[in-house]
Amino acid sequence: MSSAREIILELRRRRVFRVLALYVVAAWIVIQVADLAFPGIGVPEPAIRFVWIGAIIGFPLAVAVGWLFDIEDGRIVRTADRSGAAHAALRRSDYLLLSIFAFSTFAITAGLVSQILETRTEIDNVAEHTGVDPKSIAVLPFTNLTGDDSNEPFTLGIHDDVLTHISKISDIKVISRTSVARLDPSMTIREIGRMLGVATVLESGVQRRGNRIRINAQLIDAMTDQHLWADTYDREMTTRSIFDIQTEIAAAITDQLRATLSPQDESNLGKLPTGNLEAYEAYMLGKQRMALRNLRNLEAAIDYFEEAIQLDSDYAVAHVGLANAHMLMNNYGYTPLDPALEVAIPAIEAALALDPQLGAAYAARGLAEVRLGAFDSAEVAYKRAIELDPNHATAFHWYGDVLMSRMSRPGPALPLLERARELDPLSPIINVTLGEVHDALGNFDASLPLYQKAIEIEPDYAGGYYLVGMYERTVRGRLDEAIRWHFKETTISPERETSVIAWNYLDMGDVERARFWIDKAHELYPGGFLPTSASAALYRYLGEETESVRLARQLMDSAPGNNTSLVTLVNFGRYQEVLREIVPLYPELSCGDEPAVSRSNLFPAINLSLVHEDTGNQECAAKLLTAVLERMESMPRRGLRGYGFADVEVLARLGREREALDTLREAIDEGLRHGWWIQGPSSPHMRSLLDNSEYQALLDEIRADMAGQLENVRRLEASGELGGL
Repeated sequence: MSSAREIILELRRRRVFRVLALYVVAAWIVIQVADLAFPGIGVPEPAIRFVWIGAIIGFPLAVAVGWLFDIEDGRIVRTADRSGAAHAALRRSDYLLLSIFAFSTFAITAGLVSQILETRTEIDNVAEHTGVDPKSIAVLPFTNLTGDDSNEPFTLGIHDDVLTHISKISDIKVISRTSVARLDPSMTIREIGRMLGVATVLESGVQRRGNRIRINAQLIDAMTDQHLWADTYDREMTTRSIFDIQTEIAAAITDQLRATLSPQDESNLGKLPTGNLEAYEAYMLGKQRMALRNLRNLEAAIDYFEEAIQLDSDYAVAHVGLANAHMLMNNYGYTPLDPALEVAIPAIEAALALDPQLGAAYAARGLAEVRLGAFDSAEVAYKRAIELDPNHATAFHWYGDVLMSRMSRPGPALPLLERARELDPLSPIINVTLGEVHDALGNFDASLPLYQKAIEIEPDYAGGYYLVGMYERTVRGRLDEAIRWHFKETTISPERETSVIAWNYLDMGDVERARFWIDKAHELYPGGFLPTSASAALYRYLGEETESVRLARQLMDSAPGNNTSLVTLVNFGRYQEVLREIVPLYPELSCGDEPAVSRSNLFPAINLSLVHEDTGNQECAAKLLTAVLERMESMPRRGLRGYGFADVEVLARLGREREALDTLREAIDEGLRHGWWIQGPSSPHMRSLLDNSEYQALLDEIRADMAGQLENVRRLEASGELGGL
């Protein structure tokens, strides 16, 4: 005991306890300041542990310094000896000791700073190796903390608005609502991060009591599952307070992700869309109903948007909602185009008059322009929508789709659809549209997984089954497999148009089954373009000129200049009718200058060349055929938008028969089968090869394969897999 007492007395004499007390107070202050300051300067919460570690490591150093040295008159001196003699001056060895202490302190401090900075950039480092954007976030569906199911629509609306608010920050990648809505609630934060490709996740809960709203929010690192920031907002229930909360959450996330706010971002975040709480709630309900896409809910959505506008005519996004709901009514076949646009176009213009910086309004304008066939104007609108709202997945999707499907420009469409998928990775329609772009570029290994992904995301998504079937038909040449997939499509969605099944049967030589599916298509869509087109092809296959030409003329009424009508008229030698009715519709294929052959007019160019050739204008025909061959160099042979056997036709027409036969051999080896008879024995372009034995042998090879595939289909029919047909 005496020895312990002597040590304590010696510690007191050397004033070590005072040093330690000062050290503990200073360390506590540093830890508290770090705990409060780190979140504000964007340092992740886990970094605080390194401050604690530094404080613990520094403790023995403080004891050593307090034991050996003292401060006297502002100088560091040796602690006085036991006799109480004056403090001794520092010896040479003491300077070395103090240097070691100073260096150790510096090393510990530098190590702490390094560890803190390393933790601060942990998200960035992970992102560099995983390809995840460090400034990316998924806003998970909010939890309804009220305990009342009637509050669920309000909770959904707040979630959608917070997500939309964060989306206004152009420097942050925000996952679309449709993708986060599809997540399995049992998934962990890390699993969500990997699936959606984000660095952070926002979780929140909403509680509504009387005239008050309470929202708690927390930002989580999706890589480490560590909390980066959290806050609670308790306010009076007004539109101003709701939008203020959304702005504060967005600002906090901006700080945490070290994102940059542009002047446009700041302006967007500061806008109050409406001051009317009832209008706000009506708009939220309208958006929720519109997302369900069926007739009953689209009609309800229109009612809610109209109510919101009646309550606040200056509510710009409500006008956009009304426009989109009417265009969706047309898109799903519930209303004709003209009545839909009569409401949609004025609503879009009203929205832009109220808010010229509203990206969603420009996206809606782009869709309306597409419906009107004004594709160049649509492109301008979509570009503006993306400029104003770089997190608008739908704008990227619609823009990419019009470039691919309407303007035949799949190359520029690819990055747009890739961005759309980044923002909305669990959207079936975006996945399949991206797959179609890859198909148009000949990237077939990339297209099929995207179609399959759409089915995985939504097993009842008929479009995914359709496109897998088309892949089997147009890429692999497996028409038997195509029929199986298309039958699944019609089982899932009985209202789907069935003429594609008829085409497969017709290619395999089964006229009766083809007729059955064409009749079924006509039952579903009387007078529709696709059923009528398939009927014209069936009669052309049978050589029944009168009925085939009648149907071709009927198609011309609804789609002037369409290639189905053109090929029918050309096949039956109706050249004067073509010159009179169709040639003027293709001024770009005029031979006065060099004809402008594109992906979209490739087949008309081939057929018009034959008309010119057989009516004495061989020079024009040669120009068209040469331009067609040049265009084919940038197109795939197979796929939804491939040119099929058309190069064989062109080479035969140009008298290059050896090349034509070699090309046909190559196409057969690649698996090309669909439409073989259209661009084969029944094609007037192939007249020069009809008596060629090698050509006939190649056709017999296709016929044999088609017969084998038809037998496979018979087995599927007998097994009941095709509904017992």
